Amino acid sequence: MFSRQEQLAVLVLLGLLLASNGFLVWQNAVRGQPNEPAPLVAAQWAQEEPVDEPAGAVRVHVAGSVRQPGVYDLAANARVVDAINAAGGFNGEADADQLNLARPVEDGMRIYVPAMKAPGGEDAEQETPAAGLLNLNSATLVQLESLPGIGPALAARILDYREQHGPFQRVSDLLNVPGIGPAKLSELEDLVTVH
Repeated sequence: MFSRQEQLAVLVLLGLLLASNGFLVWQNAVRGQPNEPAPLVAAQWAQEEPVDEPAGAVRVHVAGSVRQPGVYDLAANARVVDAINAAGGFNGEADADQLNLARPVEDGMRIYVPAMKAPGGEDAEQETPAAGLLNLNSATLVQLESLPGIGPALAARILDYREQHGPFQRVSDLLNVPGIGPAKLSELEDLVTVH
């Protein structure tokens, strides 16, 4: 049998445990938090972390002849025309006929709006080089997409490379564009030129 002192010590310990538990319940009530075990609270914190993009949104880069080039968040069902409007619309130099404004946009897509070429000017000569070869240094997104095996994403990467690194010096510089390897280059060599 326990002595009176041992019984008193057990009662004091139980009282302290109940008091600390009561304090935690009171503290959670004041904070407006439910009285749940720690793992559930940790799971709740994980759900409250901010999300970079709203669900169902896409992020696109609009460049070229628009009023406010930049990166824009659009609804998942947005079209190219929505991206152009988000960038303030076309500027006075835009050649809107080069784009399919009804095309759906994709996350990470770059939409380049080319400027109009002066009729009969130097740019017009480069637009249709000798022997019908496409000049990589003046080709538009639409023209690049007309090449075999070049879709919208790869055409945009070619334009990005040209914008970041300057004009192509040789056709073989296409190997520096992500997604173009020796096999793809051999398909394009006889169709493109640089000048």
